[in-house]
Amino acid sequence: MLTTSLIWSPILSTWLLFSLFYLYALYKDDYSVIDICWGLGFVNLTLTLSATHQRLGHELGHAHFVIVTLVSLWALRLSGYIFYRNRKKGEDARYTAWRKDWGDKAALNFYIKVYCLQAVLNLLVGSGLWMTFAQKDLPWSTFSWVGLFISTFGFLYESIADFQKNRFKKKPENSGKPCRSGLWYFSRHPNYFGEMVFWWGLSFFSWGTSAAYWSWIGPLSICFFLAKVSGVPLLTEQYKKKPLYKEYLETTNTFIPWFPKESS
Repeated sequence: MLTTSLIWSPILSTWLLFSLFYLYALYKDDYSVIDICWGLGFVNLTLTLSATHQRLGHELGHAHFVIVTLVSLWALRLSGYIFYRNRKKGEDARYTAWRKDWGDKAALNFYIKVYCLQAVLNLLVGSGLWMTFAQKDLPWSTFSWVGLFISTFGFLYESIADFQKNRFKKKPENSGKPCRSGLWYFSRHPNYFGEMVFWWGLSFFSWGTSAAYWSWIGPLSICFFLAKVSGVPLLTEQYKKKPLYKEYLETTNTFIPWFPKESS
C-alpha cells in the first residue's frame, strides 16, 4: 500500500534533483545538461523508494535489490554516455533554438517547460516502481527471472547500439552518413528499442502481485514518448534534411530489428 512517505519522498527528491541541475545549467549557461539528469532521476527514484521502504520498517527482498541494481546500472550508463558524448559540444541546438524563441523569459520557461516537465515525466515513467516498493514483501518468482533476463537483454542491446554508433561517428569518412552497421543495420533506433525492452523487463518483477497493473505504466509511457514525442519524430525530421538518409528511411525498420527492405 502506498503511504504518504512513499508518495511524497520521491516527488520531493526528484524535484530537488532537477532543480539542482537547473541551477547548474544557469551556472554553465547550457540548458542541455538536463539530458544527463534524465537517467540520474531514476537512480534517485529507486534509492529514495528503497530508503523510504526501509524507514517504514520493511525489509528489502531480493527482487527489490535486483531492481535497484538494474535501474542504477542502466541509468548511470545512459547518463555517463550522454556526458561523454556531449562534453565538448556545447549546448544542444534544440535548447539554443528555444532560447531564441523565448527571449527574455527563457530562464523561467526552461525551468517550467523543460526541467519541471521532465521531472514529472521521470516520475511517470518510474511510477510502476512506486507500487513495487509499496509491497512489504516482493517475492522472487519465475516472473522475476523473466524480468531479469529481458531487462538485461535490453540493457546490453542499448549499450551495444550506443557503442557502435559512437564508434561509427568518430570516423571522418562517415560524416553525414547513416550508421548501417551492427545493430543499426536492422533498425534505425536500436538504442530506443533496447530501452523499451529494458522497461518492459522491469514490469515483470511485479507480476503476480497487486502492483502488476501499475507496472505497465512505465513501459507504455516510454514507448509513447520515444515513438511519438521526443525520440523518433525529432530524429526523423533531422534525417529528412540529409540527402544520404532518403534510402535509409525507406528501407530500414524504425524499432523492431529486421532485415532492410528493398529500395523503391
